[in-house]
Amino acid sequence: MHKLITYFLKGLLILLPIGLTSYIIIRIVTWLNALLNIGNLKIPGLGILIALGIVVLTGILFSGIFGSALFNFFEKFISKTPFVNIIYTSLKDLMEAFVGEKKKFTEPVLVELYPGGVSGLGFVTRDDLKELNAKEKVAVYFPYSYSVAGQLLIVPKDKIQMVDANATEVMRFLISAGITGLQ
Repeated sequence: MHKLITYFLKGLLILLPIGLTSYIIIRIVTWLNALLNIGNLKIPGLGILIALGIVVLTGILFSGIFGSALFNFFEKFISKTPFVNIIYTSLKDLMEAFVGEKKKFTEPVLVELYPGGVSGLGFVTRDDLKELNAKEKVAVYFPYSYSVAGQLLIVPKDKIQMVDANATEVMRFLISAGITGLQ
């Protein structure tokens, strides 16, 4: 009976991540097909291909001088629209932090959060907080495990310790709740 339970758990360990990943991908493809109203074509993955094509085409169109001017006009309009500007700029800044030219999650740090040596791993997102009248402090973002959420803390500079590790590996370590090892 013990061996049967061991085999069951091993099978579950193998199949559950594959099954959940497949389920999520199928849901995304189905959602994109419905969103783009191409469900009658019955071509699996067409929604993703069209969405990828639209994203690449948009990148190409807005990379030129005319596209940049049009985009700047759009951003000026959005920046003057109440409430919409908060949502738009927050999402834009978040995307730029991960994939933009000015990536923000590049400085992993260890911060002593509680007495007795209890520390948290995070990323310095801003090291100049003069506008907050916090001259000797930095902004450190602490991502939550298994989530896209996190917490921003303002931390004294003397409480942080730089981590000599690849930022991508540290993010993977944090998101996986420390299960994925650092290399």
